[in-house]
Amino acid sequence: MLLWTDSALCQEQSWFPKDYQEARSQFRKTTSQMALTDSRVQFGPLKVPSQVDDDLTIDYVFLPAHKIANTLLILTSGVHGVEAFTGSALQNLFLTSLLADIPRDELSILLIHSINPYGFKYLRRVSENNVDLNRNFSADTALFGSANPGYRDLEKVLNPQQPLALNSLRHYWSILDIIWRIVRYSIKPLRQAVLQGQYEFPYGLYFGGNKPEPQTEILRNLISKFSPGPKRVMLVDIHTGYGAKGKLHLFGSSGLNPQTTNALKHVFSDYPIDTGNDKDFYSINGEMPNFIGTLLNPDVLFLPMTFEFGTLDSQTMLGSLKSIRNMIAENQGHHHGYATDKDRSAVQKRIAEMYYPDDPLWQNAVVTQTRDLLPKAVKRLLEK
Repeated sequence: MLLWTDSALCQEQSWFPKDYQEARSQFRKTTSQMALTDSRVQFGPLKVPSQVDDDLTIDYVFLPAHKIANTLLILTSGVHGVEAFTGSALQNLFLTSLLADIPRDELSILLIHSINPYGFKYLRRVSENNVDLNRNFSADTALFGSANPGYRDLEKVLNPQQPLALNSLRHYWSILDIIWRIVRYSIKPLRQAVLQGQYEFPYGLYFGGNKPEPQTEILRNLISKFSPGPKRVMLVDIHTGYGAKGKLHLFGSSGLNPQTTNALKHVFSDYPIDTGNDKDFYSINGEMPNFIGTLLNPDVLFLPMTFEFGTLDSQTMLGSLKSIRNMIAENQGHHHGYATDKDRSAVQKRIAEMYYPDDPLWQNAVVTQTRDLLPKAVKRLLEK
């Protein structure tokens, strides 16, 4: 058993920023220094339009291959804003600690930092329009007319319309209602109905929007600029929340063809990948990886992979209940207010526990698993 000293834990914790401004400053400092040693490096901020904050940006850096650009690695963070604490930390880890050991002759690298800067800065999962970006990406606007009858049946339970009072009978009743539905219908169909995405209730959970968010065009331009040429493109999108606490879960997009599935199994050898066949797996509409795939030439081998670091053991019934309870409370409090400051503080603490735990053991596990897996995966990618 590996025992970590206090100094080792502190070192791993140091990758994690305290807020959006610190994360962005660190990313900009690192990328500007890289450009000083290689004039071909491209980097910069891309402004995200906002009605509430004039200083929101997606930042990126492109590192060209040393010789022939046959392969492109895309590493993204912060699609769900509050999850960007971990995504930003691992992008910083990659640039400053892991990159030196990765062969670069045929590999170009594109890092996209904080795709949802509003959510990162204001500690929300969604955009300022209450849009879950990973339910919003699509080249086909028909997405925004998608129906989700299962969600509609749950809407009154999921989206209470009054100020949040955690100790009120109404709040306890809503939790009991969810438990009753889990017992009656089982967790899988309820999880699918809730997490799939919905396009009918703008102030509800998992709202996918009624039109593309600005990030759609920003990503379209970035991918179109840097993807021509490579024969292989691998996307690693970093998330937190779902799954066993402290464990890295790998999720491939749904509907992958056999060639892509086999390539992913090679690249992530000896690590289990969920590509949609697991009994508890849920599918979603409007996810970013599928959107990026539509922007690439048809002959490009595209390997989409989501790194998901578990926090609340949400693969269990109890963990699922905690997760949906937290989501309901945060959304209700944001839109309808809190009965007391104590309620607000309690919900903020729960959201922190759910998406960026201030736990040195958890943070160390995240960094350790990334150190172990990502460089090996990139090297295997270059073998294909």
